[in-house]
Amino acid sequence: MRSSSEQYFEKLDHIRALAAFMVFTWHFIHAAGVPVGYVPTLPVLSLIEEGHTGVSLFMTLSGYLFAKLLDGRQIIYKNFLRNRSVRLLPLLAFVLLITAAGWVANGTPVQEAAAWIALGSVLPMWPNGAWSITVEWHFYLILPALLFIVGIRRESALMLIFAAIGLRLSLFIAGWEIQPIGYWTIIGHFDQFVAGIYAWHLYQGTRVRPLVILAVAMVFVTFYHGFNISGGFYGSQASPVWIYLPAAEAAFYAVMIAAYDGSKLTLPKRLSASISFVGTVSYSIYLLHFWYYGPAAKMVTQYLGLLPFGLSLLCSLLAFVLFLPIAALSYRCIEQPFLKLRKRYARRGPHFKPEGSYTGALR
Repeated sequence: MRSSSEQYFEKLDHIRALAAFMVFTWHFIHAAGVPVGYVPTLPVLSLIEEGHTGVSLFMTLSGYLFAKLLDGRQIIYKNFLRNRSVRLLPLLAFVLLITAAGWVANGTPVQEAAAWIALGSVLPMWPNGAWSITVEWHFYLILPALLFIVGIRRESALMLIFAAIGLRLSLFIAGWEIQPIGYWTIIGHFDQFVAGIYAWHLYQGTRVRPLVILAVAMVFVTFYHGFNISGGFYGSQASPVWIYLPAAEAAFYAVMIAAYDGSKLTLPKRLSASISFVGTVSYSIYLLHFWYYGPAAKMVTQYLGLLPFGLSLLCSLLAFVLFLPIAALSYRCIEQPFLKLRKRYARRGPHFKPEGSYTGALR
């Protein structure tokens, strides 16, 4: 992740690459024949079979990154929004324009397509995974307040997460179907943004104890495997599990991000650069793979038939690698030209975090 101040966080790009692969594989393996109710033998593979959780990883990483970048600085909010706009909107506009053109070509009135696109800027209803960009923007709107609150007292992040759980519980008791709220809206993903911010303030790039990593990983993998067994994403529309599932994802991913970012673990140079490249183009992977994974999976099944889980994973990895040149072209032609328009969006200011100093940079 390269900031507008030219600082680069290679390990965070590794995490972005993992999140993109999780989402891609989730779509591909089910299109290639793995039943949506399939449960892997190895519990940890439930994180791949239920790869929608990669979106939660993206959002936890977003909270962690901006806490790191803005640590000890005063945000210039108009420049911040400008930077996020030039970073996200060009590819988003490209995807939405093609999607809307397809709707119109298939008989949807132009006015209806335009209204749907416009409404998606407020409600998370854009296609091709673009709904999550709306959720991200909701996060950007409250980011200064979150940074201020957690900066004054970092444990307030836990209170915010408990408040989000309480809100989802209240909505569930009131008769709302909680899965759409827990997965598609800021009410569900709020936990992850806040947990990412909290993880940075708690560890600030320092080493996370191995026993903490192991304990959190074991509890979460066991929990998520149980979620997979009980029906997973497609079998939990009416389940109360979505009251606390976002918080469980938030806790796990926040600890793992902080642990990897603060570790002394280094990958071989070429391997690290390759994974970082995937992280760099992950936004293009995320938005464009919806037009790719279905035909790719169909081509595979025409020659190999419906695939078992293990083979579908291997084919997914191959399809993912073959998609990288397309994502790289998208990044170079659509995303990268606008990055030069970014401005610094923060300046050094008075600390509002009594526990320590800030050392962030800007992107």
